Amino acid sequence: MVIKVVFLSHYKPCASGYADYVFHLVNSLAELCPEHVFVVLGCECNIRRMEVEINAKMKKKNVLINRIFKPNQLFPIIKIINFLAKNSVNNLYIHYPLEFFRGFIFAPLLNLILPLIFLPILLVKNIRLIINIDSVHKPNQRGLRERVFFLLQLAILRLLQLAGAVIVCWNIVAWKLLVSMGLSNKLTKYIPHGVPYGISIAQDKVSEIRTRLGVNRGSIILYWGFISRYKGIDHLIRALKIVISEFPDAKLVIAGDYFDPFDKYKPRKHRYLPYLRDLVKSLDLEEKVVFVTKYLAKDEVNSLLASSDIVVLPYVTKNLSASGVLARVMGFGKPVIVTDCGWFTGYVFNGVNGIVVKEGDEGVLTKAILQLLRDPQLKEKLMENMRILANRFKWSSVARRWLEVFQ
Repeated sequence: MVIKVVFLSHYKPCASGYADYVFHLVNSLAELCPEHVFVVLGCECNIRRMEVEINAKMKKKNVLINRIFKPNQLFPIIKIINFLAKNSVNNLYIHYPLEFFRGFIFAPLLNLILPLIFLPILLVKNIRLIINIDSVHKPNQRGLRERVFFLLQLAILRLLQLAGAVIVCWNIVAWKLLVSMGLSNKLTKYIPHGVPYGISIAQDKVSEIRTRLGVNRGSIILYWGFISRYKGIDHLIRALKIVISEFPDAKLVIAGDYFDPFDKYKPRKHRYLPYLRDLVKSLDLEEKVVFVTKYLAKDEVNSLLASSDIVVLPYVTKNLSASGVLARVMGFGKPVIVTDCGWFTGYVFNGVNGIVVKEGDEGVLTKAILQLLRDPQLKEKLMENMRILANRFKWSSVARRWLEVFQ
């Protein structure tokens, strides 16, 4: 048996954007090429927490899944190398940096250099290495540690390319940055994040969600995604205080799992989610803000997005990462407000298919929300243009571009 691609990555039902991305990519490729075999070497995960996502549709006949590695254990690396040695494999795909090590000070460094371990077996077996990057840090915009991290990341990527590796970016800004920093233009590719396009939700389901949230009239402003400090949700809460003075029936829904790994090292009162709840209370917004702080199954996310009027992603980061959250919002054609950072600037064009505001600027964010609430025609224009753009990036089209790389 010849295996077209071995995917070394998280995979559903793991709770991460990586897992969701690889799940959609693998299944789209399997449908596109039923004659090829695709193998996922994933990590073990908390099945009970996400059992709602497990169903027969997750597996295709030509997709084999082996949850072969556990974090912080070296033996699984030997098992992965052994698997590559014993099987006929065309391509090894690594989601980079793979979060194989975690929870200690040298974990990020070890995750960076991990692909180098596989180079000998890849060269001997003539297996092409595909490095998929969703995150690149801009140099000269953070502290010394971040700049050193970026330069090390760049050096390792260049070393991998010398061995023939193909680097793939989801983010067009990050792709341009890497090429400008000396990576091969031939071996550095840009492939957009796929969009789950054309999702339809029954109107009675939308009405049910709005009733459950206590929004029978007025607009729902939605933030959805992991609740982390760099997402800038506190700026959105402060903006809401001014918005409701003009639109008193509006409500803000903050939905997603609480995930801020550095918070566990802080006293409870300084952690982000308790801080957000205290902020809501101090601004007297308890009747206007709804927290849905849990892992959301796919149908719950879809229903929330379908019932929302505006989606706001107020991130405050210079990290050039991709966003599966924005990809799903695009699939619904929702009017979106984003900050001028990361992946957003390559997909949301101000006044065309969304509104782009300066990160951390609550005044500009407030004006953007009010502008959309006041102007239904602008909302409709942004929604239509977003649907057109999303159609270009649906997963079936993105999978074809990946197939070109694998071939």
